Amino acid sequence: SPFEHRFKIRSLRSNLGRLKYSLKEHQEIVKALKKGDSIQAERLSQLHLDSILKNILAYGGKEEDKNKNAQNQSQSD
Repeated sequence: SPFEHRFKIRSLRSNLGRLKYSLKEHQEIVKALKKGDSIQAERLSQLHLDSILKNILAYGGKEEDKNKNAQNQSQSD
């Protein structure tokens, strides 16, 4: 969905270190696939997905806090 795409782009932009790490994860998955090591590729893919989920949860929590703070500020004005 467009929302998911915007969220993904924003979260990656907000964390350039994560972007570099994500690229390295993708490169390792491709390397395993080129070697024909499907077990390693699957393992690396799962680790990558776990890492993405942790990042989304961490970023999402920060966004929720910002939204709550903005709401509280506008209600007190």
